[in-house]
Amino acid sequence: SSQTLRASWYGILSAMPHFVAILAAPFLAWLSDYFGRKKILLIGALGAFFLCLFTALSIWFGNILLLLVGAIIAGFCTRTEPVALAVVGDRSTALDRLVNMGYLQFYIAVGAFLGPLFGGFLAQHFFATFNFSLPYIVGTLAAVVTLFITWYKFHDIYPSHFVSIARKSVAIRSEKKYLWRELHRLLNPTVFQLSLVLVLTQICWRLYYQFIPPVLKISLY
Repeated sequence: SSQTLRASWYGILSAMPHFVAILAAPFLAWLSDYFGRKKILLIGALGAFFLCLFTALSIWFGNILLLLVGAIIAGFCTRTEPVALAVVGDRSTALDRLVNMGYLQFYIAVGAFLGPLFGGFLAQHFFATFNFSLPYIVGTLAAVVTLFITWYKFHDIYPSHFVSIARKSVAIRSEKKYLWRELHRLLNPTVFQLSLVLVLTQICWRLYYQFIPPVLKISLY
């Protein structure tokens, strides 16, 4: 296929998780308030597992549909950063909450820094055998380890708000009205202007960050 078609698919697959996450991330955070943080973190780890697995299989079998499914799963399941921030808030005092949230962002940045380096090393040195699938195979194994650690080591201290299913259903119905009110507040001029600045900032750096690999591939090879 042409470089233009490849770049188009690259943009679609890069944007798809973020498009799905527009609704999924707030919904996962909302569910964590009622069903506990641990369950949602497990869903996120399971989503990372299927994301890497489907991506590895799509590369191995040359099926772009599996790649698209993996991107959609990533948007639905792996956007658990708000839940992780909520966990930090649950386990912190008012004095050290911001510092602990800074630590969380630090470790996220460490993973985002080391992941591409390690993945690039694996893809470069084992390309003849695994093509580009090996980094995703390793990612699948990392997701299994994440599931294990979350299941056995993480203790959910955030209590459920309700005990019976009936009371939960009533709360969910009232929460829908609350969510609608919160979405309506996005139209507030001050909030909207600040949000617009953040959206434009994200567009700028995503355009740069996401399309560096195609540019390097075309320029170097």
